[in-house]
Amino acid sequence: MLNRDLSDAINRLRMPLAFLVVCVHADFTKKFSYAGKQVNCAYDIGYHIVNFISHTLADIAVPLFYLISGMLCFYSIRRHGYRSLLEKKSTTLLLPYIIWNLIFFITFSLDKDYTVYEFIKGFWFLPRGGITGVLTQPWDGPLWFLRDLMVIFLLTPIIIFILRKMGSCLFVLSILYMQPKQSLGIFSQVLV
Repeated sequence: MLNRDLSDAINRLRMPLAFLVVCVHADFTKKFSYAGKQVNCAYDIGYHIVNFISHTLADIAVPLFYLISGMLCFYSIRRHGYRSLLEKKSTTLLLPYIIWNLIFFITFSLDKDYTVYEFIKGFWFLPRGGITGVLTQPWDGPLWFLRDLMVIFLLTPIIIFILRKMGSCLFVLSILYMQPKQSLGIFSQVLV
């Protein structure tokens, strides 16, 4: 079982992180009004606060969700085994993923002339550019997160193997890669 403090910390983080995901997608800076008037002034403090939340602070939400999911995944494998993890995720992630994509397809795309191949491919990414022209989302676009999470769960044994063999070296390279390119100097050319 998870340490009680860690479990409580994760539970306390869920709602603020979900709010930050909404902030990323809503982009309040485009529609920001204050006291009944549209704010376009770059010197308005309210605009800068909203901009900071929507475009800086909110960017940590998805990576933190992935970090928490990864940590809980490794914990689950250690405690119950990889097969148990896959069985659980097939009912808690895969089944809802398929159902919601089917609902979305039936609701919004049934009138289009898709081939069987394009229909099936749409569960991975939209054929013909989809609604937004982006090829990296499934029929129900916001479910890209679940799709990518399921792929990571499938690759977990490989990830564990790599971490055991390269552990700290891989961690240092990851940190270097995530740094802004201008701060790395020569490393930015090598790592990209």
